[in-house]
Amino acid sequence: YTPNFNDNQLVAATLSERWATGFSVLGKYLQLLVWPTNLSWDYSFNQIPTSGWGSAGAIVGFVLYAAMLALGIWGFKRRNVFAFSALAFLASIGMYSNLLMLIGTIMGERLVYQASAWFCLAVAVGLGYLLKAGEGADDQKLFSGKNAMTFAAVIGAIGLAGIAATFARNPAWKSNYTLVTTDVKHAPESFRLHQSVGEETLLKFVDKSTPPADTAALLKQAGDGFDRSFAIRPTFNNVIGIGNVAYFRRNYGLAIEHFKKAYDMQQNAMAKERLASVYRDWGRYEGQVKNNLPQAVEYLEKSFSYDSTDVQTLRDLGAACGMMSQPAKAVKYLEKALKKDPNDATLRQNLAIAWMQLGRPDKAAEYK
Repeated sequence: YTPNFNDNQLVAATLSERWATGFSVLGKYLQLLVWPTNLSWDYSFNQIPTSGWGSAGAIVGFVLYAAMLALGIWGFKRRNVFAFSALAFLASIGMYSNLLMLIGTIMGERLVYQASAWFCLAVAVGLGYLLKAGEGADDQKLFSGKNAMTFAAVIGAIGLAGIAATFARNPAWKSNYTLVTTDVKHAPESFRLHQSVGEETLLKFVDKSTPPADTAALLKQAGDGFDRSFAIRPTFNNVIGIGNVAYFRRNYGLAIEHFKKAYDMQQNAMAKERLASVYRDWGRYEGQVKNNLPQAVEYLEKSFSYDSTDVQTLRDLGAACGMMSQPAKAVKYLEKALKKDPNDATLRQNLAIAWMQLGRPDKAAEYK
C-alpha cells in the first residue's frame, strides 16, 4: 500500500526525513496527551512540514521515545508497571508512527486513542505512588495531612480544567461547517482544511434556508478558503472550488479558466459537467440579456460539446438557431431535445416553425 501525497506527504520524503518527521509527530502526540489544546480533525500538507534531524521537534521526540524504550527494557523483568505501560504505549503507537511503514495520514489525533490508555495508566499509578508516599508521616511531609488536601485540590483543579476544555471543544462538532471553520484556526497550513472550509461554506451558500443577506459573506469566505488551499497545494478539488465561486459570481470567463484547468488535471465527469453548465449559462446570458445571438450560439455549442444530453442546452440552441434563420441547425437540436422531453409543447411549436422555414409544411404538420 502506498498512500497518496495529499494524505501523507512522507511518501515523497527520504528515509531520514521520514523518521525525523515521524518523531516530531510522536512528540506532538505526547504534548496532546499532557494537555489537549488546539485540536484539529486534519493535519494535511503542509501543517506538519517534512523535517530533518536539525529540527528541535525531531530531536526532542527521539529523546523522549528512546527514554521510554530504555525504561521498558530496564523494567520489564522487574515487572515494573511503568515499564509495562511504556512498552504497551510504544506498541500501540508504533504502527501509526510512519516509522515502520507509511500509513494513510501523517498525523491523526484518533490514532493515539489506544496508546492513551497506557499513558493514563502510568499517570494514575504515579499519582497513587505519590499519595502513598505520605502515609503515616507527619504534616511536614509532602503529601500528608494538610498537604494531602492541597494535592487533592490541585488534582481536582486539573480535572476541572480538562472537563472545561472538553466542553469548550464540543461546539466545534455541531456541524461540518463549524468543525472546519474552527479547526482551520488551529491548523492554518493544511490545504485540506482550507479546501473543506470552501466546500462547506458553498453548501451553506446554496442552502435555501440561508438568509439572502448572508450569501455575499459566505461566497467570499468560500473563495478565500479555496484560494488559500490552492496557494498551499493546487489540487483538482480546490481548482474546481475556485471555478464554482466564480460561476456563482457570474464571472463566466474565470470559471471556465479554472474548470478547464481542473479538466486538464483529471478528465472526469465533474469537470465536464461544470464546463457544460457554465457555457450553457453564459450562452443564455448572451442571448437573453445582451441579445448577442451569435455569441450565445457559440457558447451553447461549446456546452453541447461537453454534454450533448442536456435538454435546456438543446432547447436554447434550437431557439437561438431559429432566431438566426438557421432552421436546419434548429431542427437538429430541437429534435434531440424533444426525444428527451416529448411532452414539451414549446419544443413542438418551435420545430413546426423551423420545418416551415425549411419549406416542409408536411413535417411541420407532424408537430402541430
